[in-house]
Amino acid sequence: MQYSHWLHRVRGFRPTPALSRKGIDVLTRERAGTPCRATFAMRRRSFYTYALTGLLSVLWAALFRANLSIAKLTTEAGSCSVVISDSDGSTAGRASCGAADASAALDVEYGLTMPRPVVIPAGDASLGTDEPHFPADAEGPAFAFSMPTGIRIDAVEVPNFRFAEFVRETEHITEAERYGWSFVHEDALSPAVRAQISQSVQGAAWWVPVPNATWRSPEGVGSDLQGRAAHPVVHVSLRDAARFCGWAGGRLPSEDEWEYAARGGKRDRLYPWGNALLTGSPPTRHRANLWQGRFPHNNTADDGVVWTAPVTAFGPQNAFGLYGMVGNVWEWTSSPWCGKRLEGSPVQRAARRAGLDWRPSERSVDGADCNRLNTAARKKQAEDVGEIDYVKKGGSFMCHEATCYRYRVAARHKNSINSSAYNLGFRCVYDAHATNTITVS
Repeated sequence: MQYSHWLHRVRGFRPTPALSRKGIDVLTRERAGTPCRATFAMRRRSFYTYALTGLLSVLWAALFRANLSIAKLTTEAGSCSVVISDSDGSTAGRASCGAADASAALDVEYGLTMPRPVVIPAGDASLGTDEPHFPADAEGPAFAFSMPTGIRIDAVEVPNFRFAEFVRETEHITEAERYGWSFVHEDALSPAVRAQISQSVQGAAWWVPVPNATWRSPEGVGSDLQGRAAHPVVHVSLRDAARFCGWAGGRLPSEDEWEYAARGGKRDRLYPWGNALLTGSPPTRHRANLWQGRFPHNNTADDGVVWTAPVTAFGPQNAFGLYGMVGNVWEWTSSPWCGKRLEGSPVQRAARRAGLDWRPSERSVDGADCNRLNTAARKKQAEDVGEIDYVKKGGSFMCHEATCYRYRVAARHKNSINSSAYNLGFRCVYDAHATNTITVS
């Protein structure tokens, strides 16, 4: 399971006032005993270790830059195509974009480029599933979805270097920065930071509130974005993500738009690329950044990654040329979790007054927990829209089949609007009118 600020609803949690966000009690427990030994980023205060760490950081940064797929834009007959090339010059993927985009891709101070959005044609599809793994999440039943006009969607999850440009231009302060903390997996922390943590989520002791964990410093004090310019931005709330997308000329995708794009013109598939998690002959190719080994303290990193990965690291996942639709980080959508139950309610009106997009899924049912959304809970959400749960899609690097089998295209989960976490990011969509249409088959 993925945990965040909605955990106060789970039976048995008790509030810790020091960790509240705008009156939202984040329920944790005191950590007993000595924290588990970190399996990642161990540091010791000695000259030789600092020197070695510095050298390794330089080498890792060079490695990521050397292997990062770069978006190259070429103009063909009044339209454009994005060619994603590997460091050896071979083509890793190709995607198309509208004529209005036939301008040079944006160069930023990191020396990286942002692939142009991919056109997703209008058409019909079957979304959801008749074989849900988590029925209470309303993964099923399957339902017919029609998208009358095409959209464009970011080919990749929004990376750090692009979010940095947004912050430089707008001076935006994220909610994690305002609140002063966010959730991180404890094994990703340095010993110095871990030593200062005395609380964790009950039932998920590895999920800890870390002071100063923000998009700039993902693991708190002492961490930065060195070597991670092309990794997905994390520790962003729904409002942070929506603000970025508005700045970029787009918006957050609805849940149905997201799933339509993720399916890549196919139906009845578990993953964007098909039904087999590993592909190739023999099937050894990892298509997404997921957790291997035993969760939560033994990631064997069979896919070559422990935490986040560069946004193009695993290649295109479907025929549309989209990267990282499942795995790496969860992605925000503009769909409320209890969209049907809250339609026309004071909660919906409060969300719209607050400038929040409200695009509920067309699925026939809400999550089972929406039936427990009583008058008191709805009143609380209407008074503080940060309490409203929205849908997130795609799973993350912390998902393992035994504990979080939500990296399927039909899977869905939720977070409250003001939530942020080490494994939560987003991508944007842009309204467009595509001339061609498809039928998902």
